[in-house]
Amino acid sequence: MSNRIRRLAPVLFCIAAIWPPAADAENATTSASVAAGELKALANIAGFRSAHFGMDEPAVRRAIGHDFGLLEDKIRVDLHPVEKTTVLTVTVEHLLPDTPPAVVSYIFGFRSQKLIQVSVLWAAEKPDGLPEAALTLRNYFDHLQFQDGKSATDGVLVDGSRVVFRGIDRNGHAVLVNFLTPSPEKKVAGALSLLRVTYAERTENPDVYVLESGKF
Repeated sequence: MSNRIRRLAPVLFCIAAIWPPAADAENATTSASVAAGELKALANIAGFRSAHFGMDEPAVRRAIGHDFGLLEDKIRVDLHPVEKTTVLTVTVEHLLPDTPPAVVSYIFGFRSQKLIQVSVLWAAEKPDGLPEAALTLRNYFDHLQFQDGKSATDGVLVDGSRVVFRGIDRNGHAVLVNFLTPSPEKKVAGALSLLRVTYAERTENPDVYVLESGKF
């Protein structure tokens, strides 16, 4: 994984932007298990693998070791320059078949210092394997039952990326899968294809630094 791609991770995972309205919301499709006539397992977005929302940093470090067998020297620590959140980042090989290495970022709240978000990013100059991985993820989440009217499998976000899936579970935890590939008409040198999965403890009033009214 190049340093260029590693540097993308903490910047892309801005907590305030994980659940923006779709630019073409009228085309988004929502579904309920009852309407579909099938019984789905209840979605439980508690975090990512062994790392659960509300864990402190030492617990998440242990979860990383358990899940991926990575030692402490493989964990990178960043401080988000605006939101003042702490971000632990690791690179994981073969997270999904036929995909480049994934950058997994664990984000801790500004005040709580507890895990509030996990983001997984695949980035590549060529999209080989990423569209197929996006479809795999869509199918995976679409087979879970989210709050009725709180899941979608289409739409465009304000950054131009496609909504592969998004949903909110019964506890208010959210997952967003989005895919961005450079337009063939706009040949931008060095542009990357990006597939991202974001798990968030909540989508409103995130635990990030905000300059209070009247303090400046």
